[in-house]
Amino acid sequence: MARPLVLVIDDYSDAREVYEIALGLEGFAVESARDGEEGFKKAVELRPALIITDLSMPGMDGWQTVRNLRTDDRTRHIPIIVCSGWEERPLHDAWVDAMFTKPCPLEVLLHEVHRLLRRAA
Repeated sequence: MARPLVLVIDDYSDAREVYEIALGLEGFAVESARDGEEGFKKAVELRPALIITDLSMPGMDGWQTVRNLRTDDRTRHIPIIVCSGWEERPLHDAWVDAMFTKPCPLEVLLHEVHRLLRRAA
């Protein structure tokens, strides 16, 4: 049985590495992207089971990335978790499945990943 693929989009390399290690230990396949543009391209190409994204990134920020994912027929069904230092919750958060403020405890994030993947199955 193939391991579910999680795509991590974050410009901060330490955050990507922590998420990659934690998700890998949970049995997930993990791909990562350094910004929204790369993340959107990988989402279209790889069709991950779930996406974790930051909001504050250079170039295409997280909200534009989410907007692009939600309006594209190839990716609109993919659950999205936002993990960001932004504490403000704009109206756009209706487009995401979960939103956490960094630093998000890994056990909370992993619990939500499992919950959303069970719901999507």
